[in-house]
Amino acid sequence: MIWFYKFELRLLPGATALTLYAPDWEQAKASPGYRDFLQAHRPRSLQVVEFPLGYPARQDRAATPEEIRNLSVQDGNFRNPRFQRAAPTYRYEYFGNQAVLEPLAWKLRAGYARCCAAWKSWMEQGRTELYDRLEQVCAVQTVYENLLDCGHCYPTEYMAALLRLDRPLQRLSAAYTEQIGFRMEPEIADLLESQKQLPEAALPGHPGPMARLSQNLDREFQTALHRWESLDFAGVLRHAMEIFTTRQLYQGLKERIAQDSSGSMEGLSALDNPLTLRLPGILGEREIRVNRIDQLPGLLQGMFPDIVPEPDVWGIWKLGSAVPEQADTVHSLTL
Repeated sequence: MIWFYKFELRLLPGATALTLYAPDWEQAKASPGYRDFLQAHRPRSLQVVEFPLGYPARQDRAATPEEIRNLSVQDGNFRNPRFQRAAPTYRYEYFGNQAVLEPLAWKLRAGYARCCAAWKSWMEQGRTELYDRLEQVCAVQTVYENLLDCGHCYPTEYMAALLRLDRPLQRLSAAYTEQIGFRMEPEIADLLESQKQLPEAALPGHPGPMARLSQNLDREFQTALHRWESLDFAGVLRHAMEIFTTRQLYQGLKERIAQDSSGSMEGLSALDNPLTLRLPGILGEREIRVNRIDQLPGLLQGMFPDIVPEPDVWGIWKLGSAVPEQADTVHSLTL
């Protein structure tokens, strides 16, 4: 199969403003037609509809630009009768205002440096001093990395408003903690729901199910603590989300054990690793938040209620709530 792609560029839903053919998206973006298109329209965002195209051949490779030109595109049709088309996929390209984003990035980096200095002073008082404040660390890191990587995706009006604040990183991180945060109760409820089966009765001389569960949790948590002891300050920051989430899950489960009188947690006692069973999934969801563009717009709207940004024609986020709905699409974040 020799393949390439048809790219339909849209400034508004359903209206194709430019069609490009190329072996891949990177080469399409490098074409004079794409550059001229951006220069003429200067869009804040655009939708790219990607159609995989190809035809059977002895070789399995991408078509060359010359081969694509020789196919003689006529009204979207190709002369090769064996030509094949696959279902399209959608991506979104965003273009922020660099006159706003560059000074904002400088301000964010300065704010993050101040936070790091405070966190380091806490660690110098003892690891527990820093560990007990890791929720703040994780919120700041999430917001900081998201704004640096995805700030161009958000309405310029909100980015300009952040720039006018004295300490935008701290303000937005505080709102993130309060309105979105890192809630563990739903995760614990899901874990208990997935392990409803009752354990076998304890044998004489062996601990009961709740004592066994508590012992397994303690063992896993002590192993994690021992692993973290070798981390210096930079290492703790790199693993902040892991440390915070592990401690939060451990403490949440231990509290539930102390409060449980209905036996709802006994199903977990059959597991040798109740802590690490659920941890990777929780951690993975939290770590990808730095690349999600559906969470901060609602917070920004709450912080700046008098600002009316340019409408989001693609409906990627739903303003009016702290946690907008996430679109079922792939987002290409173009700087």
